[in-house]
Amino acid sequence: MSVNETQRQQSLNYLISIGMFIPYRGLKLYHGRTSKGDTTEWKVEERFNNSDDNTGNSNVNGISALSTAEYQTAKDFADKRNNLAYIYVGKPIDTSTSKVYRIVSTDKDAMIFNLKFDYSKLSPQERVKCEEAMKILTVDSLSELAPVRFEHKDIYIDVHKALIDERIKRNEIYVYYDAMITVYNDFVKAGKRINKDILVHVGGAMNAQMLIKYEPKFVFKRYVLEKDSKKRGSIKGLFGDFDGPLSMEYVSSWAYSNHLIGCKVAVSSATVGREIDNYLIFDKTKINTEKAVGDKIRSVINNYGQIANAVENFSADKNMLNNLKMSSPNGLVNVLYKMGIQEPFLLSSGVSEGFLVGEHTETVLRVFEDSFGDDLPENLKPFLRFCLLAHDIGKGYAYQKYGRNKTYEKVCTKDYCKKHLFPTCQIDPKFHNLIYFIIDESQSYVDKIYIKDFVENESSSQLETYKNMMITRCSQELKKVLGRELTKDEIRGLIGICKTVLTCDGGAYTRYAVTRDKKGGYYYRNGNDRFTKSFENPADIRNREVKFPEMI
Repeated sequence: MSVNETQRQQSLNYLISIGMFIPYRGLKLYHGRTSKGDTTEWKVEERFNNSDDNTGNSNVNGISALSTAEYQTAKDFADKRNNLAYIYVGKPIDTSTSKVYRIVSTDKDAMIFNLKFDYSKLSPQERVKCEEAMKILTVDSLSELAPVRFEHKDIYIDVHKALIDERIKRNEIYVYYDAMITVYNDFVKAGKRINKDILVHVGGAMNAQMLIKYEPKFVFKRYVLEKDSKKRGSIKGLFGDFDGPLSMEYVSSWAYSNHLIGCKVAVSSATVGREIDNYLIFDKTKINTEKAVGDKIRSVINNYGQIANAVENFSADKNMLNNLKMSSPNGLVNVLYKMGIQEPFLLSSGVSEGFLVGEHTETVLRVFEDSFGDDLPENLKPFLRFCLLAHDIGKGYAYQKYGRNKTYEKVCTKDYCKKHLFPTCQIDPKFHNLIYFIIDESQSYVDKIYIKDFVENESSSQLETYKNMMITRCSQELKKVLGRELTKDEIRGLIGICKTVLTCDGGAYTRYAVTRDKKGGYYYRNGNDRFTKSFENPADIRNREVKFPEMI
C-alpha cells in the first residue's frame, strides 16, 4: 500500500476530529514542582526518569514521562508537593518556592494520544473510518520500526515469512506463543539456525503493528501505564488467556513516526485530592520549558546562523539543493544516483560488517536525521547532508586497490570529489576546501578527542593540544568562507559541524544505528561495541539518538 502525505494528513485530521488525537499546539500545559531552595533554572532533562516508582512517589506512569496539566492543576500540585517537602523536614509551610513552568514542544506537528477516548460512542461506520485511518498511519515496514539485531539479520526474512504463514494457517490475526513454538520446531527439524529471541522480536512487532490498527487504546495503555515489565510486553488480557509478545520498540517508533509525544490520562490524584487530566509526555526530546526552548534557539542561531547563510548556495545546481532538503536517507543517496554517481556506492567498504559504501552512507544519514534533526538550522542541513554523502565516496576504490588503508581512503575520496563529485554537482570552488576540511582533516582531531580507543591512550596535555589545534584550524577555514573575524560562537559552530560528521560516521557502527539491507530491503541494528562505548546512551524513545559527551 503506497501512502502519500495528503492521505496521512487526512487520516490525522479525522482522528483529531473524533478526539483520539489532540494537537499539542492547541494545548497550554504546565509542570509544577517545588524548587526546594534550588537557585538554578529548572528545565526538562532528556534523560529524566520517573517511571514506575523510582522517585519515592506513587507515579501513575509505567514509562518514564513528564507529568503536565493545565495551569491551576500544575500550580496546586506544586503547592502540595512543596508543603509535603517542608513537612518532611520539619519546617513551616512555604509556597514561595512552588514553581510552575509552561511546557512547549519543539515539534510543530506534535500530538497527544487521548486515553480518555471512548470507542463505544463511535457508530459502526465511524469505527471503520477510524481503523482505516490507523491503517494509513501504519504502513512503514515492520523492520523499519523494529529493526532486528545484527546477529539475526540473515534469518529475518525467513522468520517473518514463517510467522505470517503460520498465522494464516491458523486463521488468526495475532501471533500467539503456541504458533511461535511451531515455527521454532519447524526450523529445528529443517536444520535451520533459529533463536527464540528473533521469534519474540518479530512476533511482538507483528502484534504491535496489528493492534495499533485495531486496538490502539489497549496498546498505549500498556505502553504508558503498565508498570509490570512482563505484562507490558504481552497481549495477554485482550483476548482472555491467549498470550503473545508485544513489541514496545515498535510502539515507540510508531509514536515517533506519527509525532505522538504523550498521552492524556484521567487520574484520581491523591496529591491534589481530585480527578485531574494528566498529560504524560514520554518523548522528552520534543519538549522543554519556554525559556529552555528559547535559549536553545538562540544558541543555534548564534553558533550556526551565519555559517548556514554562507553555505546555503554551495552549489549552482538548484534542483540538487532542493532535493537535499529531504530527510529520507535512501532518497538522498538516490539524488546522486540520478546524477550518474552510482558506482562508488555499490562497492564494498571493506569493513568486517560487510557494508557496501552505499549502505553505510545511508546509515550515516539516518543517524544524522535521528540525532540532529532538531539541533541545526534548516538551511544548513543540505550542506551537511552533502558532506555526509561525500565523506566515504572514495572508500570502495581504495579498498579495491589497497585493502583497508585509512590514508588511501582519504586520498581516493578527495580525488573522486575533485574529478567527479564536485563538477557533477556544480559545487562552488570556494567551498571545496571547507568540505575537504570537514570530512577529512577535522576528523583526525575529533577522533582523538572523542573516540575512547584514542582518548584512553592520550595524556590530558595531549588531548588539550588536539582541542587547541581543532579550534585553530576551524577558525582558519571558516574565516576563508566568511571573509571576516569570527565570534567564539561561530568557531564553536564549525567545531559542532565537524563533530556532527564524526558522530554520524562513527555512530553508524554502534548498536544504536539502523542499516537498511540493500538486497533484502529490511532494517537491522548494528553492533560494534568498540564504537558504542564512546557515545552517551540514547535519550530518545526509539533508542537511536547518537551523541558524544560535551568536551569542547
